[in-house]
Amino acid sequence: MSLLEDRWLIPVAVVACASTTLAQGNADSREHIAVHVTAVNGPVVTVDRGASSGIRVGDEVVFKRIGRPRMTGVVLGASENEARVELDDLEGDGGIGVGFSGEVLVPRDRAVADGRAGGTPEHPPWEEPVGTWAPGQPLLAPARSPAPDERDSDLRGRVFTRFLYTDDAHGERTYGRMWTGTDLTWSNPFDGGGAVRFKGDVSYRDYMTGSRTEDETITRIQRFSYVLGGRQTDARRVEVGRFLSSMFPEFGLIDGVEYIQRFEGGDQLGGSVGFIPDYQDDLAATDDLSTALFYRWVEGPAEEVALAAGYQKTWHNGQADRDLLAGSAQWLIGPQTTFRSTVLVDYYDSTAQLESQGFELTELHASLNQRIGTGAGAGIYASYYDWPELLSDEFPDVLPITISDQKVARGGVNGWTRLREGVTLYGRLDAWSDDQNSGNFADLRVDLRDIVYTGSSSSIGAFQSQGSFTDGVGARLMHTHWFGASSLRIGYDAVRYTQSGFLGEQSNLLQHLLRLGLDSRLTTDLDLTVDAEQRFGDEQNSLTLGLRLNWRF
Repeated sequence: MSLLEDRWLIPVAVVACASTTLAQGNADSREHIAVHVTAVNGPVVTVDRGASSGIRVGDEVVFKRIGRPRMTGVVLGASENEARVELDDLEGDGGIGVGFSGEVLVPRDRAVADGRAGGTPEHPPWEEPVGTWAPGQPLLAPARSPAPDERDSDLRGRVFTRFLYTDDAHGERTYGRMWTGTDLTWSNPFDGGGAVRFKGDVSYRDYMTGSRTEDETITRIQRFSYVLGGRQTDARRVEVGRFLSSMFPEFGLIDGVEYIQRFEGGDQLGGSVGFIPDYQDDLAATDDLSTALFYRWVEGPAEEVALAAGYQKTWHNGQADRDLLAGSAQWLIGPQTTFRSTVLVDYYDSTAQLESQGFELTELHASLNQRIGTGAGAGIYASYYDWPELLSDEFPDVLPITISDQKVARGGVNGWTRLREGVTLYGRLDAWSDDQNSGNFADLRVDLRDIVYTGSSSSIGAFQSQGSFTDGVGARLMHTHWFGASSLRIGYDAVRYTQSGFLGEQSNLLQHLLRLGLDSRLTTDLDLTVDAEQRFGDEQNSLTLGLRLNWRF
C-alpha cells in the first residue's frame, strides 16, 4: 500500500519529516500562551495576557473557533496583563467574541506560561563617573524627544506564507488555499516623522466536489496609508490612504483621510471621510461613501478611565445607507482589575424593510477581568449580535429572516489558577440564546508543564456543548515535546454527539480527531508551523494539512 493510499500515514510523515529536518537549530522554540478575548473592536481585539507572560509586539496569535477555521493575528501592543491583537483579515471581526480562547506563540526563553513576572535583577554597582552632577540635582536629565530630522528611517514588519489543504473523503470534496503577504511599517520615510503602513496578500484557492472544480486568485490590499503624528507628545494625527480608524476600527476600512486633534488633558476629537472598499470583490475600490465623527474622553495620566463615542454615516450607490452609533468604555479599576466594553447601535428610518424604525442594538461586547496575585485570574463576559440591515452587501449570503429575527446573546465566565509549580487549571462556562433556541458550553482542563518530564507540556481536558440541534460531550489530550529550536505537538479528541430530529445511526455519532504539529524557530526572526489533522469516526473522514511561515524584520 502506498503512502498516499494510507491516509493515516500522511500526517505522521509530514510532521516527522519536518521535525527531522529541523531538529538542529540556533534559537529557542515557541510556547503557546493560553489567552481569552476580553474586548472586540472590529478586527482589533484585546486578550487577557500581556508583558508579564512574555508577550511582545509582533508575536503571532491563533484563535480557536468551534466548528470553524482558526483565525490568526499579530500583537500590536502589550501592557502588563493585556495585549491588543490585530487579526490578519481586516475585512471584519471574523466571528471572534469576548470569552473566545486562543494562543500567543512566544519564544520559550521569554515565555511565562502562568503569567508570573520574573523578579527584577539586582543592578551591579554604578561604575561610570557622574560628571558635573551635584547633590540636589536629578540624576537623569529631562527626556527630549528627537526631532524628525534627527531620527533614522526604519523599515519593520513581517512577510508570511500560509498553506491549507483539506481532503474530505466522506464528503467527496477537496479544498486548498495558499497565500502570501506582507505587513510593514516604514517609519520616518521623508524625515518628517510620519510612517508608511502597508498590508496586502495574494492567495490562490481551489475547490473540488464531485466533477465540479472551482479555482480563483485573489489579490487584496488591506492597508496602504501614510500616518503623521499620533504619539502622546503630538497634538494631532493625520492618516491618508486605505486604513482602519485608529479610534473606532468597527467602522471598517476606508479609502480616505482621518484627522484627530489631541487636547492637553489627553481627550481626542476627530473625524474621517472616504470610500468603502467592496468586501465581496477583493476589497476593490467603490464609490460608497463613509463619513464619521468621534470623541474620546480620558481621566488620569495612565487613562485609567476612557469613554469614546462615534457616529458613522454611509451611502451606497448614492443612496443613504447606514446610521451607526458606536461607543466604547475602559476602566482600569486597579492594577489587576479591568473593565472593557464596546457597543454598536443602528438607526433605521421609515425606508427599512426588515427592521423596525428607530434605534436597534446591533452589537455589544463587555467583560470584567480580575488577576488574583500572580497565580490566578478570572473573568466574566457578555456579548450580543444582531445582523444589521444594509443596502451594501457587506455580509455575504444573509437571508432576510436572519436579519429580521436572528439575535444571539452570549454570556459566561472563565478562570485559571496555578495549583502548584507547573500545574495550572483552566475553566470556561458560557450560555447562549437566540430567537428560537438556547444552549451552553463548558470546558475544563489542566496543563502540566515539566511534570511528565523536563522539556514537556501536557494538557488533559473535558468539554461539553449544547447546540440548536446537536449536543456533544468530549475529552481532549495534548502533549508537547521541546527539542532544540523546535517543539512537537500530538493531540487527540473524542466527542460523542447526540442529534435531535435524526433516527437510527444518525442520532448518535462518535467522532475522533488526531492532531500533529510542529513549531520551529529557524532563526530568531523566522518561524515555521506545520499542522496535520485527521478526522475519523461516524460520518466523517477528512485530512487537513497546514503550514505557516513568518519572517519578521
